[in-house]
Amino acid sequence: MAYLCKSGCTVRFSSPLAYRSHLKLHSPVFACPIAICASKFTSKASLDVHLSRDHKRSKRRLEPSADFKCPVSTCSVHIDTRDDYLKHMPSHLSEGRSFVCGYPGCQYNATVVEYFRTHVSRAHPKTRSGVGSTSTSREIPSEQHATSGVCDDSNSPNGRTVSHSQVHGEESTSEDSEDNEEEDTVSNHEIKREYGKFYLRLESEFILPSSTVQVIAERIRRTTDLTHQCLKRKMRAELEVVGVDDATINSMISKVFKSDTVYNIHHKFEDFDQLGTHHLRQKFWKNHFPYVEPKQIYLGNDVNGKKKYAHYFSIRESLTQMIKDPEIKAMILQSFEIEPQDASTFTSSKIFSDFTDGSEFAEHMKKHPGKKCLLLFLFQDAFDFTAFGPSQGTYKPLGFYYALGNIKSECRTKLGCIQMVYLCLEKYFKATLEEDLNEVDKLKAVLKPLLDELVDLRLNGIEVDGEIIPVCLMFGLGDNAGQHFIGRYVQSFIASHCCRFCPTSSADFKENPTECKPFRTPAEYDEAVQIAHEKWIIEKEKALDFRRRRRVRMMNRGDVTLDTTNKLEKPISKSAHKKLCSIHHEGVKYIPCPLNSDVLQFHCSSPSLVVCLAHDLFEGIVKSVLPAILKHFSDENWFDLELLNRRIKSFKCEGNDLTDAPTPLKSFDSLGGNASENWTLFRNLPFLLEDLIQDKEDKMWCLYLQLKEIVELVAAPKITLQQVLYLRVLIREYLTELSKLLPEHLVPKQHYLLHYPDLILKYGPLIRLFTLRFESKHVFFKNVAKACKNYINITYTLSRKYACKFALDHSNGLLPPAISFNSGDSMRASDVEWSDEVKSAFHPMIDLEKINVVDWVEVHGVRYRTHDLLQLGLLNICDLQVGSIEAVLIDVNNNVGFLVKQKNAMNSFSGYYKVYEQQATNYKVITYEDLVDYYPIPVYKHSGRDCFTLKHSAPFVLE
Repeated sequence: MAYLCKSGCTVRFSSPLAYRSHLKLHSPVFACPIAICASKFTSKASLDVHLSRDHKRSKRRLEPSADFKCPVSTCSVHIDTRDDYLKHMPSHLSEGRSFVCGYPGCQYNATVVEYFRTHVSRAHPKTRSGVGSTSTSREIPSEQHATSGVCDDSNSPNGRTVSHSQVHGEESTSEDSEDNEEEDTVSNHEIKREYGKFYLRLESEFILPSSTVQVIAERIRRTTDLTHQCLKRKMRAELEVVGVDDATINSMISKVFKSDTVYNIHHKFEDFDQLGTHHLRQKFWKNHFPYVEPKQIYLGNDVNGKKKYAHYFSIRESLTQMIKDPEIKAMILQSFEIEPQDASTFTSSKIFSDFTDGSEFAEHMKKHPGKKCLLLFLFQDAFDFTAFGPSQGTYKPLGFYYALGNIKSECRTKLGCIQMVYLCLEKYFKATLEEDLNEVDKLKAVLKPLLDELVDLRLNGIEVDGEIIPVCLMFGLGDNAGQHFIGRYVQSFIASHCCRFCPTSSADFKENPTECKPFRTPAEYDEAVQIAHEKWIIEKEKALDFRRRRRVRMMNRGDVTLDTTNKLEKPISKSAHKKLCSIHHEGVKYIPCPLNSDVLQFHCSSPSLVVCLAHDLFEGIVKSVLPAILKHFSDENWFDLELLNRRIKSFKCEGNDLTDAPTPLKSFDSLGGNASENWTLFRNLPFLLEDLIQDKEDKMWCLYLQLKEIVELVAAPKITLQQVLYLRVLIREYLTELSKLLPEHLVPKQHYLLHYPDLILKYGPLIRLFTLRFESKHVFFKNVAKACKNYINITYTLSRKYACKFALDHSNGLLPPAISFNSGDSMRASDVEWSDEVKSAFHPMIDLEKINVVDWVEVHGVRYRTHDLLQLGLLNICDLQVGSIEAVLIDVNNNVGFLVKQKNAMNSFSGYYKVYEQQATNYKVITYEDLVDYYPIPVYKHSGRDCFTLKHSAPFVLE
C-alpha cells in the first residue's frame, strides 16, 4: 500500500505520517479570508491563531452576498439570510438526508444537526458591525471568504463519534470562545443552568468541599457588585454627555442592570432561582437537574448512645432517570425482544455471549408471561480509605450498587451506568451480644429499605414507554467474602465446609480434588438453615447454663472482684459468643439470607450469588500458584528473583497491555500487582522466561500451560458449548496435577473451578459478571473522603457528593461516545494508492470517496491500531488464522472496518503463537460487527519472529 502525492509531484510514501509531512513542502492551502490580508498557512490551527491574533474584528466584518438556492438538489427553496439557512437546512437532516454546506467553496458534508450548527458557527460566523460600519440583515458571506481553506471540515466527526481533540477537551480555547458566540439570544434560563452545572461540577467532578464552593460563590457575588458599580458610573457619565435627564438615566440603569442574570442568581431577589448558598444551590439542582436526594436511614444508637445512620438512594428514582436517556431506553426495548433458549435445546455449536444465553435467564423468564422485565445485578463490597493507622476499619463503608442487565454488555458496566443504592458503615451490620442471643437478624434490619423497595419494584414495576414493567433482582455480585456474608454462608475459608455452591467438605476436596457434589437446591439450603438453627439453640442453652453455674460457684466462694463482676454480668463469655456465631451445617449458617423471598423470586442457592473470576483467578489462584511455579524454576537454578525482576522491568508492553504493565515480585511467595497486572504477567510469561526453561517437559511448566489455557477459556467473552465441555476436562486434569505437585494449594478457590463449566451454562460467560468495574466506583468515594478530611457522618458526605455526581452524569448523558478517533490525521481512502491485491479486497460497490483512513479508533473503550492482530478463524485444531490490521477504515455513517492482511499463527505449545506470512498475499476488509473476537492482540518480537499470546479464546466451533 502506498500514498501518492497529488500536489504536482510523483513521490510515493509508505505511511500516512510521511505523506502528511511531505505535504508541508508544497504551497500553503489555508489562506486568510480577510480581503486585505495575503497570509497563507500550512495548517488550519495556524490560520486560527492568525485570525484570533490579527483579525479579531475583521474576521466578523464580512460582506453580504446574494441569496442562493438550497444545496439539496430536490429542494428549490431560496435562502436570503444566514438565519434562514440555519433554520431551513436541519429539516433535511431530520429526513435522513446529508448535503454539502451551501456556502460557496465549502466542502463540509453535513449529516448531523448538532455538528452542522457547530460548523456554521465556527467556519461561517455571523456578520457584525464594525466601527463606523452599518449592520445588515443579509449575512450569507461572499465568494472571497467562502473559497478559503478555513471551512474545509469534511473530516469532522458525526453521529456518536468524537475526534481525539474532543475526547481530551482540546476543541476550544479562550480565543475561540470569543469568536464563536451564539447566534441566537441566550435566555436567562440557559445562563442559570450553566452556572448551576458549574457549581455541580465543582462539588462532584472536582470534589471541592461545600465550604470552598461557598467561598467561590461569595467571590462571584462580590465581583458582580463591584462590576455593577463601575458600569453604572460609566453609563451615567456617558448618558449625561448626550443630555439625558436624571430620571431617564435612573430608569435605564435600573432596567439594564436588573437583567443581569449572573448578578441576580447570586443576590436575593424574589421569584428568581438562587445559587448564592449551598441550600439554594441544592434547591436549584432538584428543580433543574436529575438530582436524587439521598435518604438518611436511622439505625438506632450504638453502645455509647451515638446515633447511627445509613444513606439510601431510591432505585426507582435513579432507574427512572436512567430510562429517560434515549440510548438506554432503546437498549431496554431491544432487550424485551430477546428469546430465551432452554438448556435442553443447546447444541454443540451453541455460543454463549451474555447471561441471556444461559439457562438461569430462561428459567427466570418462564415466571413472566409477558416476557418483559428489568433485571438488576446487585453488587456489594466494603472499601476503606484509612487502610493504615488507629482508625483502620472504623469508618469502613459497605456499599451496594446495581447495574441494569437490559443494557448491552459493552455498556452495562460503564461507570455512569453503575448506580449506588446504599451506603452504611460495615460495623453497623455487626450485632451485639444481646442482639445475637435474641436472634435479631441485624443484616436484614439494616437492609430493610433496600428489601422493601425491591419488593415494591417487583410487584408494582416501573413505567417504560407507557407500559408497567416489573423490576427483578437477577444476580448478586461481589467477592467471595461478600457473597458468603450476604448469603449467610461460613465466612471462614478454612472451615470444614467453605463452598456456597455445593456441600462438599474441605477434607473431601483434598482427598478427591476432581469430584464435587451437585449444586445446592433452595430446599436443601432451607433444611441446612433449620439444622444449623437447632444446633445454635442447643449451644446457646449450654453457654447460658455454664455462665449461670459459674456465677453461682464464684459467689458461693466469695471469689468476686470488681473485674470479675463486670465479666459475669455478660450472659455468656466472649469465647462462647464466638463459638455460637460460627455454628453452621454444611457451610450454611443458622439465619437465612435476607434476599431469599418468594415475592422476589430470588434464592441465594439457585445459584444466584455468582463468582468473580478476577478475585478467584488473578487475585487468588494465579497470585499464589504462579509464584510457587517460579520458585520451582529458581530451585532448579534456571534463574533467580533478581534476573526475573530485571526482565519484568525491561519488558516493553505493546498495545492494550501498556495500561496494565506487570510489576516486579518482592518474593516467590506472592505476586505484587493488582488483578489486571497479574493477568498481563501471567499471559506474557513465555516471552520473559521461555529461553530460561531448560526442560520443556518439566511438570511445573506443563502445569502453568494448563492453567493458562483454563484462564483463556474462562475469561472469554464468547464461548461455545464445545469449549465448555473441553474446559471441564481441562480443569480436572489441572487439579489432578496440582494435587500431586502443589497439594498445599488445594484451597477453596481451586474447588470453585470445578463449578465454572456448569456456571457458564447457567449464566453465560463469567467475564460478563466481572466485578472490577464495580470496584472502580469506589474510587470516587475514596477521593471524596480524601478531599473532605472529615469522617463525621461520612456516609452523609459521600452520598451527598454522589447525588451531585449523579445529577451531572445524567444531565450530560450516561454513555460516552461509542466511537472515537483522531479526525485530524484521517485521509480519504481514494487518496491512497492501493495495490491490486488490496483493491480486490474492497467490494466493487464500495465508494472509497466516502471512506476515511485513520491511525486508530476506539470502539467501546477498546483501541484498535495498525499492526495489531485480529482472530479470523481456525486453520486446524491447534493453529489460528489471524489478520494484521493494515488500515483502520471509517465511512460517512461512522461504521468501523479494518483492512487486514491474512496470516497464519502456529501454536508453539509454549503458551504463545508464531505468526507466518501466507504463500499468497491475501487481504480482507472486515467490519467491526463481523469480528469473531473483539480484542486486538498486540504483537511481540520473540526469538526474531512476530508472536502473540491470547488474552482469551475465541468462540471457534471445532469440526
